[in-house]
Amino acid sequence: MWKRTLKRLMMIVTFALALLEAAPQVQGEEIRVASGFIPSNDATKPFKQDFERAAGVTLSFAKAEIDQLLRDLKQGTLDAVAGNLPMEEFLEGFRNHEGKSGGDLFRSATIAQIPLEVVVAKTNPVAKLSKSQLKGIFTGKITNWHEVGGAKMPISPIMPKGYPTTSFLRYLIMDGEAYAPVVRDAGLPEDDLAPGKPGTIAVMPAIRVDNSVKVVATPEMAMTYSIITFGEPSPGVRKLIDFARGPGKKYLSIDRK
Repeated sequence: MWKRTLKRLMMIVTFALALLEAAPQVQGEEIRVASGFIPSNDATKPFKQDFERAAGVTLSFAKAEIDQLLRDLKQGTLDAVAGNLPMEEFLEGFRNHEGKSGGDLFRSATIAQIPLEVVVAKTNPVAKLSKSQLKGIFTGKITNWHEVGGAKMPISPIMPKGYPTTSFLRYLIMDGEAYAPVVRDAGLPEDDLAPGKPGTIAVMPAIRVDNSVKVVATPEMAMTYSIITFGEPSPGVRKLIDFARGPGKKYLSIDRK
């Protein structure tokens, strides 16, 4: 399960997953990062070059073997992992893989956030949902809109489009519990929120929400892009974090549409 999870992460997240073309060498510290951030090598190369020029640190994006990734990070042959996997799931995978303690030594630095919105059909009268209500809906304990102040009609929850969103919702709202079997993987949520399907509910990045759907007031939620280290970040990784939060942010693609 963890192997499939990490493989999907390395396929869909945005920042660089292969060794990059050679760039001008910079004197000073060198850091190795296993990364899944970049939309394309065309965006990766200028990120690398701009960072090296600004920080005086040589950046190598490593293509780590799935089975070796966590061990490399712990043993120091890898300096950081960058991506948008929830820290809770990362630690769960570490415990499953290593079978021993040490997870409390990992550190996560957020470099970007992508707000999430809960959306329903425009004809749905429900305007607000609490965390416990959302959890009940997606775990299958609440099955009718009447239970949350709406009309008497079945709730039709849609699985968030894209693995990171699916995983973040589980930990932000569902406390790590499993999705109910009734939660449908129906492709793009907005395709299933037409007026003729008033019972539908979905969670999607705010950047993709338009006036064809209704946003329901909920506790704030966001996916995060993070740089994860074993122990405190090295000076070079700290520079990478600062760069990614500042001038490097323009290279992070968050529009999944």
